[in-house]
Amino acid sequence: MEIINILLLCLTTHTVWSGLGIRKTLRKNYDKLRKRINEVTGGKKGDEMFLDVNDFEYPGSNETQRQIHRERWDEYYKCLKNKYANLGAEKTMFPRAVAVLEGTAVILECQICISPIIINLDKSTSWYFDPNNFNMVISTSESMEPIETTEHIIISSDDAGLNMYNIRSYQSGSYWCELEGTVDAPYYLHVDNGTEPVHTVHKFEEIAPAVVLPDYNIKIYSTWTSWTVCSTCDVVGKKIRSGYCTISLLESTAHRYIANESIPGLRNQRDVASTSVDQERISQINRILPIFENKLPCRSRYTPSIIQDIPAIKKRKTEIHMRFCKPSCPRNVVFEVRDRSGHVLESANNSAGIYSVLQGLPEAPPSVERITIYRKHDTKTILECPGNLNSNAPVIWKIRDKFMKPSTMRELSKGRISIDVRDRIIFEKLRFSDANIYSCWQNGELAGTIRLEVAQEMEIKFDHRLFMIGSVAILGVFVFVFWKAFKGRKRIRSKR
Repeated sequence: MEIINILLLCLTTHTVWSGLGIRKTLRKNYDKLRKRINEVTGGKKGDEMFLDVNDFEYPGSNETQRQIHRERWDEYYKCLKNKYANLGAEKTMFPRAVAVLEGTAVILECQICISPIIINLDKSTSWYFDPNNFNMVISTSESMEPIETTEHIIISSDDAGLNMYNIRSYQSGSYWCELEGTVDAPYYLHVDNGTEPVHTVHKFEEIAPAVVLPDYNIKIYSTWTSWTVCSTCDVVGKKIRSGYCTISLLESTAHRYIANESIPGLRNQRDVASTSVDQERISQINRILPIFENKLPCRSRYTPSIIQDIPAIKKRKTEIHMRFCKPSCPRNVVFEVRDRSGHVLESANNSAGIYSVLQGLPEAPPSVERITIYRKHDTKTILECPGNLNSNAPVIWKIRDKFMKPSTMRELSKGRISIDVRDRIIFEKLRFSDANIYSCWQNGELAGTIRLEVAQEMEIKFDHRLFMIGSVAILGVFVFVFWKAFKGRKRIRSKR
């Protein structure tokens, strides 16, 4: 707009072509024009006019920046192409159902294709959460507040994924990400609070095989997470992965979902629905599985109970596969500042917690959670690590400076104390000697402590019959005293 006004100012010179004042008028308008141009450009010339623009947005003649600029746009268009291909024939985004065990970690990916223009504008991705979404009704971000990051809820700066550690059952619900008006397909997260059956696996041969149910045209199998990091280094530790019961249609109809009608096929192909319950199950299976792209956790709250009650699904347990490991401990990470000649000007041992000013402020580690709990004597008690260092590493327990080895604890207590595969200390019957301070560790760092206090239960035996007799006696005494006082007052008035 400023440039247009400048040009209009130039055009006014054409009206002053008469008389001897032509040269003076042109000179005056020329000076005004130069002044306005300098105001708009700040006195910059050529490429200097674009110095306040990001190098990746306007690479100029820098060939390296041009190559990075080109690669970013190629990656963006490739992402759009893949996302369009995954939409299927209906060009519809389908939600994803995820199941995790309470106390573990989960990473939800934001699959929005981010334009390089938005990257240059430094726009951030927002995540939203709806804990009450039981009917799978897509909420709008206008009515929801973005998720606030905490010590254990982090939005990755690299890929905008939502990382949640030490997850709790109240965090079950629907999650979705949004960037500049673009919304990704939602995740429906189910957090198992430990009530589901769990099977521990030590060998690959012990893993439950997939089960095919041709009567319902489904298969039951385990969806495995990636391996956790090892619980320790330079010595033998353990790592685990979880396998969650999952169901899928044998003949995928993920993109044939019809809102108010059953998907045809099963009842026409196989005449096996001998009962109304089987017919309802088949109908529900063909309705719900295509919505979630033919993959749904068996015990998700979005899986109808009539499907969960199928005997083969009911018997299937969540599997936890444990293996031993012995990785090398990471060596010191040293940050160095060198001059042009390669001489070290400054060094900082990051592994020792020392950082250079040039590195900026490091991220603060999660705080150590410390709690005190009181439990009654001779009752069953479960201790679970209250903290987490934003890691999926298994927990190691200590009493003071001594490690609690699961096999040793079970042997010495004759089965009264054990540590399960979910790293929880289980006391079958609590004793006064169990009162102590228990600390849990991840990767050699303290994550949390529990001060356990054992109290004697004081029973007060209460006999309702004696209470009734005593109440009647006390009430009778009050009535007798009141009657005597009333009679005495009446005699005094009669004498007067």
